[in-house]
Amino acid sequence: MWLGMKFPALIEISADAAEIYLLRDRDRHLMHLGALNYDSVKAIMAVPGEDGPMALALLVEEAGALPDPRATLMIAADSPECVSALIAWRGRPQRCVIAAADDLVVVRIEQLVRTRRSQIRGLAYYGAETLETGVPIDLTRALVSSAASNSAAIDIRRLSERDARDLDLTPCNLSSTALNGWLRLSWRIYGAIEQHRLVGHALAAYPIDDSDEVAAVYTSGRVRRRGVGSAVVAAVIGDIRTRNRRAFYVASRTNTASCQLAEHLGLRSLGETWDVVLG
Repeated sequence: MWLGMKFPALIEISADAAEIYLLRDRDRHLMHLGALNYDSVKAIMAVPGEDGPMALALLVEEAGALPDPRATLMIAADSPECVSALIAWRGRPQRCVIAAADDLVVVRIEQLVRTRRSQIRGLAYYGAETLETGVPIDLTRALVSSAASNSAAIDIRRLSERDARDLDLTPCNLSSTALNGWLRLSWRIYGAIEQHRLVGHALAAYPIDDSDEVAAVYTSGRVRRRGVGSAVVAAVIGDIRTRNRRAFYVASRTNTASCQLAEHLGLRSLGETWDVVLG
């Protein structure tokens, strides 16, 4: 496919160098920064420029929201013209997922590999600023109050090691070992508690730079449509913001309910990622 075409020589760069490049546009590169910090990155290849990389690709083993035997090549680029060398990289597995967050970059990838992006894969990112930079509503008070009015028996609060011993965690399909594991990582966990049963939870986890992800959002079927999911997510966002950190929320693009929850909370859209599946 690329016979006769010339590309700039790629160089392999360190994780630190990649992070400096990605933090130049943190919101657009949250997927890449998350992989860099928390996934198994096999190689980081870059298109060099005068002042640093113009584009880079992270080769990640089995990354992404969907289980997949393919490795993922996560591409970030200053412009679509920088992408060709990364796609032509000889170390790229032929059977892989190529992921990117910039629509023009994805279009260029589609042209180069002659494969269209998947319509059922990819992520949507949402964010809330710190209290210092200002968000016009107090999400925590508004949403927890709303949940309480629907079911006065449900308490929304931060969980502790004692809760791992004392609460019935089965409505959330959660074990005390898993809960204690989250706590040992210093992740901040908020739960919805109904008569000593945990019926919903969300975490402030996976810190990136000055931001924390709202992760592991779960609501038991017994309390669906009662505002519990919104309440625990709002509690986590409030916790993150009061520590003067930014909150970001990630959902599958096709998970309508999860995207609607983010929009209901007034979170700002940060963008989307797209996957091109090869092999």
